[in-house]
Amino acid sequence: MRNKKLNSILLLVISFLFVLSPIVAVRGDLYACPSTSAGDTKILEVTVVDAAGLEDIFGADWKTVLNTSFSGDASTLGAKFKTVVQGIRTNDSIDYSFWGAGIVSVCNITVDSWAFTTGEFLEANKTTSQVYVIKDPANLTAFVQGVRAFLAQPGNVTVPWAADVAYSPYLAQLPVPPGDYLADIIWDAGWYSAGAKIIHDVTAGYTVPFTTFTYLEDCTETWTYYDNGALIGYSLVNNESKVVYQYSIVLPGAQISGYELSIFIGVSVITMIGLVLYMKRKR
Repeated sequence: MRNKKLNSILLLVISFLFVLSPIVAVRGDLYACPSTSAGDTKILEVTVVDAAGLEDIFGADWKTVLNTSFSGDASTLGAKFKTVVQGIRTNDSIDYSFWGAGIVSVCNITVDSWAFTTGEFLEANKTTSQVYVIKDPANLTAFVQGVRAFLAQPGNVTVPWAADVAYSPYLAQLPVPPGDYLADIIWDAGWYSAGAKIIHDVTAGYTVPFTTFTYLEDCTETWTYYDNGALIGYSLVNNESKVVYQYSIVLPGAQISGYELSIFIGVSVITMIGLVLYMKRKR
């Protein structure tokens, strides 16, 4: 029930915040939209859950951290998350003038998704959302910098800051080629890209923005992308080089399409809600 309420709030917030403008020229280099189309389906499965290791990193409440962050039963071994692309528009734009990024060119993807579950993907549990893929990494960097400056937390790009801070989980699906795109982003300290991967070297004490989720020990997070820009895996490795949590793609196998909404500890819904509440208080 809690996750359904959060999903309802998320969709409501998106509907109020979302603004599309006619396409205009933007600065910097535009990357190609991801090679996905209506009907493309992806399923991710939780393949590693090390309870002892996760408790060392997140404390005794580690299941709540994972379930709240990744949705559904993400803390359960074998749980699966499903996405089905409904359509893609390759020449949309969003007005980010308020954030100092101007009007930016985006790919607009409509997708149905089901939270992590060990049961069937029921129609009643489906959520339909929009994902906007920013074609120019300079615009993504400028957007994140603008948001962080507005909130008096200056800095560069991280996965949580780029995930749900205003409109969409921007690093859930990348333009192509993904490795070049990631290399052109200005990352915050402790974050970097290596080919088609985002790597976060976590220092104990790090707290995800707008959450109370704090890492209790050093660890490393890695997000891996396929050639078409789709996120195909996430792993959390502890300070003894042991994988303590992981999900990875199980469908469609060799022909990977679609994209993923659930990409990072603590950002699936909480970050967006936190920003909206903060802006209301500022007003």
